[in-house]
Amino acid sequence: MNAHPRNHSSLGFSLVEVVLAVGIVAVAIPAVLGVMAVFSSSSSSTMDRGEAFSAASSLQLYLSGKVRDPATSSNVPFATVYGWTYAARQAPASAQVIYAYKTNAAQAGYTISRSAPAGTVGGKVLAAEILAPETRILPSSTLVSASSNYSKAYLPLKVSIHALSSASQPRTAATLVDSYPMVISQ
Repeated sequence: MNAHPRNHSSLGFSLVEVVLAVGIVAVAIPAVLGVMAVFSSSSSSTMDRGEAFSAASSLQLYLSGKVRDPATSSNVPFATVYGWTYAARQAPASAQVIYAYKTNAAQAGYTISRSAPAGTVGGKVLAAEILAPETRILPSSTLVSASSNYSKAYLPLKVSIHALSSASQPRTAATLVDSYPMVISQ
């Protein structure tokens, strides 16, 4: 008889148990990291949408002529915005771009200007393209070349906002945050 009986529970883990545990951890870690990446990117997208919505409110005032452009020290007249819309209908690639940015991270509202920000800004630069809405909303027969011949008391617009790391970054489908319908009056 054996004087020292083996007690299998006190010897530690078997090789099979260790390999199984390592396999589970090897599968679980990438899955957890993948889920974290998805939440991180959706969180960033949500922040961009919130900022774009806030900037769109300021942009509405700017396009309505109620806020001065710091680059020109003047309000934007209806005829100018109308001209941008007409040009964008004729050639969408020539859409006027308006920039919304904060000069520092603590700034409450956005600085809105036709001029790209010079130097460092506090966060992302939001570039808003002023476009003509779909033709069924604003038919080509209604949108005439001269704003003085425009018969409506209002002008519908489509504003596409891109979140850029700098003003020199190109606007692409990947940088598009959202599009907002707007209406300005004469």
